Amino acid sequence: MRKIWLIILIFIFFVSCQNKTKLSQTLELAGNNRKELEKTLNYYKNVKPDSLKFEAACFLIENMHTQYSFDSPFYDEYKIKLKGLDLTGKESVTDSLIQIYSSDFRRKIYDCQVITSDYLINNIEVAFRVWKEKPWSKNIDFETFCEYILPYKVGNEPIEDWREKAFEEYNERLDSLVSDTTIRGAATMLNILIQKKQFDFSSRLEMAPDLGFAALSENFMGYCKNSSDYVVYCMRALGIPSGLDFVKQWGNRSNSHTWNFVLDETGKTWPFDGYYTNLGVKFIHREYSKKGKVFRTTYRLEKSNDLFYIEDDIPAFFLNRNIKDVSNVYWNNPPIEIEASMTNKQKIAYLCVFNNQDWVPVQWGKLNGNKYVFSDMEHEVVYLPCIYKNGNLVPFSYPVILKKDGEIHTLSIKENAVNQITLYRKYPLNPFQTNAARIVRGTFQGSNNLNFEGAEQLGVIETIPHNQLYSSVITKSNKKYRYIRYKGAIQSYGSMAELKFYSDTKLLKGKVIGARRSEARLANNSPEKVFDNNNLTYYIGPGDSAWVGLDLGKPYKLSKVMFAPRNDDNYIKENSVYELFYQDKIRWVSLGKKRAETTSLKYDNVPENALLWLRNHTEGKEERIFTFKNNEIFWW
Repeated sequence: MRKIWLIILIFIFFVSCQNKTKLSQTLELAGNNRKELEKTLNYYKNVKPDSLKFEAACFLIENMHTQYSFDSPFYDEYKIKLKGLDLTGKESVTDSLIQIYSSDFRRKIYDCQVITSDYLINNIEVAFRVWKEKPWSKNIDFETFCEYILPYKVGNEPIEDWREKAFEEYNERLDSLVSDTTIRGAATMLNILIQKKQFDFSSRLEMAPDLGFAALSENFMGYCKNSSDYVVYCMRALGIPSGLDFVKQWGNRSNSHTWNFVLDETGKTWPFDGYYTNLGVKFIHREYSKKGKVFRTTYRLEKSNDLFYIEDDIPAFFLNRNIKDVSNVYWNNPPIEIEASMTNKQKIAYLCVFNNQDWVPVQWGKLNGNKYVFSDMEHEVVYLPCIYKNGNLVPFSYPVILKKDGEIHTLSIKENAVNQITLYRKYPLNPFQTNAARIVRGTFQGSNNLNFEGAEQLGVIETIPHNQLYSSVITKSNKKYRYIRYKGAIQSYGSMAELKFYSDTKLLKGKVIGARRSEARLANNSPEKVFDNNNLTYYIGPGDSAWVGLDLGKPYKLSKVMFAPRNDDNYIKENSVYELFYQDKIRWVSLGKKRAETTSLKYDNVPENALLWLRNHTEGKEERIFTFKNNEIFWW
C-alpha cells in the first residue's frame, strides 16, 4: 500500500510541475537524496498546500540537475588563507592562493545529491516573504521572481545559508535610507551601502573558485566575478531582481569580465559594475572596452538550440545551458554574413575575437545557402571566421569588422600594395595612460631644507609624448641642493612610475623621501616605487600635497631629470626581439624578426589592409592586433 501511495504521489508531482523531463532528470541524478526533493514537493502539495510555492519548488528542482559545487580538500584551506590575507602583502599571498586552487578543483558535487528539504523550504519561505513585503517588489511577476530572486545560489559555490544573513546586514539601513521605492531606487541605495565595504581587486584570482556569501563577507577580495556575486546575494536577499552579465572575452583586449544588472518593473535591464558604479551611470569599461558578445548567467536551463543537433564537435563554452545570449539588450546591429569557402561546407561556423595570444569563439552561425549568418554582434570589433574541427579552430576567411553604419569591412590583404610602417608600441595606450597628461605642470624642486621651505623650482613638465616611455626636463640652475623632489600637479596625486635625477652624467642616489598615503592597501604605491627600476610600479601620494624625492646626503647641482609616467611597459624596448605578423585566410604570416636598436621599429613590405600583430619574444604578455592606414595605427 505504501509503494502504491508513493507511485501516486510521484505521478502527481510529474503532472503538476511544468517540465516533467527536467524534473525526472534531477530526481534520477539525485540518487539516494531523491527523497529530500520529493519531500519538498510534497510539503507544498499536501502538508502546507500552496500552489505558487509549489511551482517555485518545481522551478528550483527542475533546473537543479546542472547545479554543482566542487569537492576539494583544498577548498577550506583556500578560504582560511583568504580570510587571513594581509592586504599589504597581497602579491605574495595571491601566489600561494593560486597554488591552492590550481591543485584540485575538479570533482563535482551535484546539488541535488546533497541538498536537504529543510534548506529548500527555508529558501523558498524567506524569498517569498521579502517578495511580498518589500514595497519595490510588489510589481515583480512570478517568472522574474523565480529567475532573479528565488535561486539559492549564484554560481558554483557550496550550498550555504546566505539569504537571511545578507538581509540582516543591510535591511535596516536600506529601509531607513530609501525614499524612492522603485526597484531602481532601492537597488541604487543598496549598492551605495555595499560600496562602503573595502573590496580589494586582484586580476590574478580570475580562475579562483566561487566562494559564497560568508567567505566574501569575511574577506571582500578577488576578481570582478567575486564582487559581482556579493552584490547579487544582497540584491536578491532584499527582494531586488538581479543577476550577472558577462563577456567571455573582451572584443578589443584580453580577459573576461562579469558585472551586475537589475531588472526594473518594466523588465528593462540596468547594468552596472556592482561596488564600483551605480545604476544609470556608465559602468566601468563601457567607454573603452568592446564586448563583442554579452551573455547572462541563468539558473533556469536554457532550451537546447540547433547547435546541439547539427554538430557533434562543439566548443565547450557553447555546451553550457545556464547561460543565454543577451547582446540585443546592449545593442541592435544587423547580422554579419560570411561566405563559406569552396573547401568548407560545414553547417556551423564561429566568429572569434583575439585575446592577445589566440582567437576565442564567441558566437556561432548556421550555414544559410552559401553564407554563415551571425546575429547580434557588436560593431567596431575584429572577428575571425573559423570552423571547429577535431577540437581546433580553423580559419577559413579573412577577418572582418562590422562598421557602425552596418557595412562589413573585410581585412583582405592587397598583395601588390605594401607600406613601410614605424612602430613605437605593441599595445594600445590604456585610459590610465592617456590620463598621464595630468602630470603636466608637475614641478621639480631643490632645497637645502627637508621641509622644502623656500624651494627653488628647477623644472616643469610641459608635455608628455605618447610614443616613448621616458621624457626629460633639463634644469638651468647652477645652485646645489641636498634635497630634490618631484611635486605633483593639481589632481594628479603625484602619480609617477620612475624618476632618475642626474648631475651632469652622474645618476644621483640617496635616501627616499616623500609624502605617503595612510591606507595600508596603497603600500605598494609608496615613494620607493619611483626608484625601483620597474616601469610597472608607481607612486601615488596624498592628493594635491603629493611629492617624492631624495635626500642626497650632501648638495649636488641637478642637471637633468628623466621621468616615466604610470604606464604598461609596452613601448618598444631596446635589445628586445620582435616579430611582425599579418593574418591571411588561414594563418598568421611572419614579416620577420628584428632586435630593437632604438625605441622604435621599422618594417617594409607590409601588405595594405592587413590585420597585423607585433610580438615581443623577449618579455611581456600584452600584445594587440592592429591595422595601418594613412600613416596611422588603429588598434583592435
